[in-house]
Amino acid sequence: MLSELCVRRPVFATMLVTSLVVLGIFSFRDLGVDLFPKADPATVNVRLQLGQTSESIEISANALQVDTTTSTVRQVVDERRIVDLPLNGRNAAQLTLLVAGAVNAPSGGADQGITKTFPGAVTASTNGSRSNNMSFRLDGGNNVDEYTNVNAPFPFPDALQEFSVQTSNYSAEYGQNSGGVVNIVTKSGTNAVHGDVFGFLRNNVFNARNFFSAKVDALKRAQFGGTIVELETPLASSHPLQGYLRHPNGTGPSPAVVLLHSCSGNWRHIDERWGKRIASWGYAALSVDSFGPRGIKTTCKDNSISTDFGADAYRALDFLAQQPSVDPARVAAVGFSMGGFFVLSSVERGIAEQASSNKFRAAVAFYPPCAGLKGDLTVPTLILIGERDDLNSAEECRNLVAGRDGWGISRQKDRDIPIKLVVYPGAYHGFDASNLTTPVMLLGHHLEFNQSATDQSITALQAFLDATIGRRDQVR
Repeated sequence: MLSELCVRRPVFATMLVTSLVVLGIFSFRDLGVDLFPKADPATVNVRLQLGQTSESIEISANALQVDTTTSTVRQVVDERRIVDLPLNGRNAAQLTLLVAGAVNAPSGGADQGITKTFPGAVTASTNGSRSNNMSFRLDGGNNVDEYTNVNAPFPFPDALQEFSVQTSNYSAEYGQNSGGVVNIVTKSGTNAVHGDVFGFLRNNVFNARNFFSAKVDALKRAQFGGTIVELETPLASSHPLQGYLRHPNGTGPSPAVVLLHSCSGNWRHIDERWGKRIASWGYAALSVDSFGPRGIKTTCKDNSISTDFGADAYRALDFLAQQPSVDPARVAAVGFSMGGFFVLSSVERGIAEQASSNKFRAAVAFYPPCAGLKGDLTVPTLILIGERDDLNSAEECRNLVAGRDGWGISRQKDRDIPIKLVVYPGAYHGFDASNLTTPVMLLGHHLEFNQSATDQSITALQAFLDATIGRRDQVR
């Protein structure tokens, strides 16, 4: 990026053009023009005029939005239209149909359904071409489903800077297909924490009546959520964390919950099951992905590679403490199975807890392995486990609560830190996972969903969080 471009030639007046971005050898962009460099280059033609050696002419007007260097016919779908226009399922590929000459074409076998074609495929035709003859490029790379020659999924709309659709006369660099060419450009990354939340609402209260209908369309649709945020920059750690942050409704600093997943790395399922629910209670909910940045799929068969995951809880806590929308004095940690163990170990009295400048105010562990924990906890704690759990024993958790453990060390009762244990009769490991309606065996252990235990755990968790860190709308 250049703050200014200076063109000099003997005898001619010096030409100074400000706020330019280099697009090519002789192509320049005035930032005042609502175009973007990668998807649709623009050219600023600089004409030198005779003048005195000391004369300086400054050009501050916007460059004309006319491509005078190529014969390509293209149109850019910019960020504003991507965000503002209605999208069914948040699929930005549908916006290719906004371009002149592009129409929704019959599939002709190009879209073979979700079992064979990637979700989000759009069968579009440009200027009469076949629906599977368009080329899609993502930041310069191929973005085509090669099985049926339609588009691969577009990035999430919040991650898109823009995309352009070339419908004819494009250059020889775009080969492969004879139809249109779609160039997708994602937003640039930075070393700063970033992310956002969104909410889109469709409701018959706002809808106008179709001219040919007797009444207003009754369709209601609400889409809301947040984007993936980077908790630390790559420069700060060799393994930066990622997570999904949900904000509750309303304004002002809110209490928050950090969610740690199990050895199967099911952090997205944790967010869907619990993150969404906890946010609806009035808490910010951050579901942490400990595996993705480390390139790990699972640690269920080898726990030795998960020795440094205990620090992830505090790294997530430090991230939340920097957010203006979060009250750092009211943050709890909730973990599942292996994640539950790391939640409990992170609030045990010891080096990790003492070294952190930010502190958790409560801890919750779903069916954790309680053996090996000394039980000298520093915050109110809730443990939820099934009586029939044959992976992590309920009896070991009873011993922990009673001050008996495998280390032969008893919890110091005089510190009066309450630990509440709830054991659900008839419930197995993973009792809250609705995808386990049909029982499965994992490494010889029984996993099964239990509706009654799930309902009771929801009530127990909400009551515990309200009592320990309190919802934002509660007066403290």
